[in-house]
Formats: sequence, structure tokens, C-alpha cells
Amino acid sequence: MGYVYMASALVCWTALAFAYRWAERAKANRLYMSAAIGASAVLWALVFSFMGGLDLAGTGRGQIIVACIAGVGFVAVIPVFLAAVARGDIAISWMLLTLSFAFASALMMIYPGERPTLMSLTGLSLVAGAVVLLGLDMRERHRTNHPRKPKKGWILFMSLSFVGNGLSQYAFKLATSLRGDELPAAASLAQNVGYLFFFYATVLTVGLTAALVFSRRRPHPATLWSGATIGTLLFLGGLAVLQALSVGRVPGHVFFPATSGGSSILVVVISVIVLKEPPGRFGWAGIILGAAALTILGLAA
Repeated sequence: MGYVYMASALVCWTALAFAYRWAERAKANRLYMSAAIGASAVLWALVFSFMGGLDLAGTGRGQIIVACIAGVGFVAVIPVFLAAVARGDIAISWMLLTLSFAFASALMMIYPGERPTLMSLTGLSLVAGAVVLLGLDMRERHRTNHPRKPKKGWILFMSLSFVGNGLSQYAFKLATSLRGDELPAAASLAQNVGYLFFFYATVLTVGLTAALVFSRRRPHPATLWSGATIGTLLFLGGLAVLQALSVGRVPGHVFFPATSGGSSILVVVISVIVLKEPPGRFGWAGIILGAAALTILGLAA
């Protein structure tokens, strides 16, 4: 089942990139969109719990604390990443965002103490090289006045998004590690849905509060529709992540490269064919290096 969850997450993360692009093009209010994301995902959690007879009250205290902290961080990352998307190509921006799994993987080696093989370490090292090349691609565009050169602030917003998304992915692994003993599949599903419920309930609360305080205009339909779409993809993808790490027993340092990294490759391909946004020479080199890293990490499984 681990591979089924991996495939599900891959589809969700790929579609998510273009949902963010749609939201930015529609000039969605970022705070109200966060609230819509939270509301949509909370609704999905309630549907799953009702249909499966899951007890969300049984979610561990440690998981709830991690979920609430991660939820606050998520609301902060959304406007930052959308600001990066508005200043640069979606292909390069998404590739860098998804490659933040390397940061999460490094944290997993510290706690809960995953022990990667030499092949895994080689793959993660190639990821670091890919990140550097992708950054150089955007820098070269800026220096040569490329028609699609990044706007001022892209590096800052993209760097903050990279760190924030890496911490968010690490929170998923931390949530499953805090349980202690292994749980039966049904109990594991209940706690996974419970984690997502408290995570997105926090996103809804913080996002709506911030929107009411700082936003002077009411949200237009595109904001709500994009938020609902993103929330659905995030919930389904997040549930696939938690199920793979717990029931599927897929190592985190292998799962995240295969899903997050794999989606970035698909986003690049779709961007080149549909959006006509081909990367530059350093960008292609970074993508090829990233693909090599994904192959090595896949073999490490």
C-alpha cells in the first residue's frame, strides 16, 4: 500500500502547483484564501471521520500541539510562497519548494534518528546541487535581462518558502513519531485524520482572524474557489503522506523525494509544454540533477 499512497501524494502535489498559480493569477486574497483552505480541509476531515467511524478525540496531545504549531506556520508560508510565484516562473519556484524535502530529511536524521544509506546520502547531496543550479538559473535571467527574469524579492520569498515548507514536511513525520508504539491500521488512520483536522482547524482560525483584522475588502469568488481546491488537494495529499509514513512503513527520506521531487519534475514538463516557460541552461542542469537524485533515492528504498 505504500506505493499507492506515494502515487496519490504525487498526483495531489502536482495539481497543487497549478492551483497556486491559478490563485495568484486570480489575485486571490491570501489571508481569506488561507481560511478557505482550512475550512475545506476541515470539512474533508469530518467527512472521513464520519464515514469511517473515526474518533478524532483520540488524537494524541503531542500530535495536537505539533498540528497547531504547524498550522500557524502554514498560514505564514502561503502568502510568502504566492509572493514568490508572482515574481518568478512556477516551474522553478515549485521545483525549489518541493526540493525542501532535503531540509526535512536532514531533520529526520536528527530526530527520530533515521539512518540513511550511503546511496540516500548521495541522492540528498545531488538535491543540494540541484537547488544551487536552479538558483543560478534565476540569477542569470536577472543579470541578462531575460524576458522572464524574476522580479525583485523572489530570492527572499523563495528562501523563506523553502525553509517553511521543509519544516511543514518534517511536522508530518514528527506527528507519526510521537505516537511511540506501532498502532493497528484503523487506529493509525484515526490519528492521521485527527492530526489533519487540528492542523487545518488552526489554519482556518488563524487565517480567518488575520483576514478580518488586516483585510479591508471582502473575498471574491476566485479566492474561495481556489482556497477550496487547494484545501482539498492538501488534505488528500497530506493524508496520503501520513498513511505512507505510518501504515505503509515508507522511510521519510525516501518518500518525500519520490513524491515532492517527482511532482516538481511533472510541473516542469507541464510548464514547458502548456505554459511555454522553459528553464534556462542552469535550470535544465538543476532539473536533470534533481531527476538523478530522485532515481538514486528511489533505488535506496
